[in-house]
Amino acid sequence: MKIGNIGFENFDWDEGNYLHCQAHGITIEEIESFFSQELLYFEDRRNSGSEKRWIAVGKAEDKRLMFVAYTIRKLGDERLLRPISARHIHRNSKEEKVYEEIRKKPLERG
Repeated sequence: MKIGNIGFENFDWDEGNYLHCQAHGITIEEIESFFSQELLYFEDRRNSGSEKRWIAVGKAEDKRLMFVAYTIRKLGDERLLRPISARHIHRNSKEEKVYEEIRKKPLERG
């Protein structure tokens, strides 16, 4: 698990992930803004198949916790961040408590 800014040059959107990411009421603009800050992130080993998948957790602009699953793809020399799924984490949930506990610990900087 690391904390830091995720290195990429642009986003990779198409109809598939565009619609899927908005299924939980989060806009594309919110997702793109979310990645402009330091985030807690880690590899999603359970769902990684032919490409590595990652999970990022942090606070959205409205201060609610947000979870985004994503992958990084290369297009020439460009690293593209492709969001797969996005949703808010409910207040007082187990996920929120785990996030807050992890944030208290020293983490590797990414």
